[in-house]
Amino acid sequence: ANGGSIAEQDATRTVNAGDGVGTLPEATYTYYELVGWFDAAEGGNEITAATVPNGAITYYAHWQRIVSTVTFDANGGVIAEQDATRSVNEGEAVGELPSVTREHYDFIGWFTAAGDGEQISAETIVTEQTVSYFAHWQQKQYTITFDANGGVIAEQDATRTVNGGETLM
Repeated sequence: ANGGSIAEQDATRTVNAGDGVGTLPEATYTYYELVGWFDAAEGGNEITAATVPNGAITYYAHWQRIVSTVTFDANGGVIAEQDATRSVNEGEAVGELPSVTREHYDFIGWFTAAGDGEQISAETIVTEQTVSYFAHWQQKQYTITFDANGGVIAEQDATRTVNGGETLM
């Protein structure tokens, strides 16, 4: 299986002289996809079920790493276009996380869902062929203080908390 796995009963077989090898065995290799079976561990010629062996021979699985598409959704914020999507080898860490901005909001982090979900880090391992991560935000709050500048103001009217981006009422 050349690094991968194959069922023990599929690892060897006997073929009558002049016959093809028959149905090729299934093989697996975590984070890789099977390209095909070949007559050399690297390079070589691809074989098919109709390939007729000339004596005892070993055939080798050839593998290709699965590349995942990772999308970062700013979830109401702004992300640089070149940072919104990247390719990562499946089974490897997502890597440095992109910066995002949103007026009147503080960035909390990247998560596995637009609402709730689990927070990720640069070390999060990508395990799906396509995956999206979402920015989470917390609206800023400002405390506004009114100074009567020598005049009189009711104590309850002296301060007010306002959400970022909202008008003072």
